[in-house]
Amino acid sequence: MARILFTWELGGGMGHILPYASIFKALESKGHELVFILKDLRRVNLIRGIVNAVCFQAPLKSWRDINTIKLPLTYSHILHNMAFADSTSAFGLIEGWRALFNQIKPELVVFEHSPTALLAARGFSFQKILIGTGFTIPPPVYPLPNLRFWVKTDEALLKKQEDRTLGIMNALLGHYQATRLDRISDLFASETQVLKTFRELDPYPERMDGNYYGSWIYPAGEEPLWPEGEGKKAFVYLAPFSTLPSLLSALIKLEIPSLVYIEGIGLKLKDKFNSPALRFVDKPQNMTKVAEQCDFGILNGTMNTTTNLLLAGKPALHLPLFLEQTLTAHNIEKLGAGLSTPTLRPEDMEAQLRRLISSDDFTQAAQKFADRYAALNAQKQNQWLLDQIERRLMTETGESLSYV
Repeated sequence: MARILFTWELGGGMGHILPYASIFKALESKGHELVFILKDLRRVNLIRGIVNAVCFQAPLKSWRDINTIKLPLTYSHILHNMAFADSTSAFGLIEGWRALFNQIKPELVVFEHSPTALLAARGFSFQKILIGTGFTIPPPVYPLPNLRFWVKTDEALLKKQEDRTLGIMNALLGHYQATRLDRISDLFASETQVLKTFRELDPYPERMDGNYYGSWIYPAGEEPLWPEGEGKKAFVYLAPFSTLPSLLSALIKLEIPSLVYIEGIGLKLKDKFNSPALRFVDKPQNMTKVAEQCDFGILNGTMNTTTNLLLAGKPALHLPLFLEQTLTAHNIEKLGAGLSTPTLRPEDMEAQLRRLISSDDFTQAAQKFADRYAALNAQKQNQWLLDQIERRLMTETGESLSYV
């Protein structure tokens, strides 16, 4: 049996792990050895609750660059900010990843939002599978598109900036005598590339023939226990932000029965907003049941939970904190299946809440999306991904695995 490595380098939340829980269990049941390199080792208990696996800390940037791009427009800008502002700094991260690859010696690596790991993996002959949202796997175009479509850009400047980052990457690859990149998007080229999203939610309309896998619920977690009360029920899954107290006040004011899961919220805030309308929970909920029972969600624009609710015909109010979430929220609004309040202003959040609970149009649009994908199911999609992994493990590379 094979040793399979799963990497997670960037992003937060449980959406980088839980959607693949069924895959992990199936691979373990086949006798494969699973190893994880994680951005956040607080998630080790989550993984150990699914499979028996060894976990390592991912190499992460712990310093600040003086030439950070303050308003990143493209994925190339994101790469610049997170690792590749200069070759000296990036070298340490690449060395860290290569040391882990040499120590673990995997036959196959699944990369989930792990661009530095991908660059470090060039020159190694283990099999590679890329999986992630549309945002984390840009399309094969040059220059990489401006993701802040509302901001005017200079294409010549974008090319110049991308070429600079590409030069740093290629200098690193040259040090290891690995094949250089012709363009940054080549970093993400793979025979098996899996987009954990749907075409309608892909932030890159330029993408042609994307392999859209969808996003599926892992049937685990606490049974949802809803607060009593009439009216539409809300599932609130958020990261903390400065105007969160105003949102909680609005939920109480509008008497919306709400199941609230906010990691790190603290007892002080829970006590302050103790109300019959709100039930705070501290553990992940059974999203199959949540999606069936709620009327709408209040989310940060997180891809996995957004699509879980959409596939059940449920809309959401989105309060995005980061660029990827803003783009997801924008696409949901284009579908008519929800609303977005990127300002996070108290008056805007309350106004959008009122719109959501007073109209059925958003639910109808979400149901239309669910009907469009009614033939898809988690079992078939998971089996497809398992087949891809097994096929790649059986692929003859024509050379022995090298760890150098």
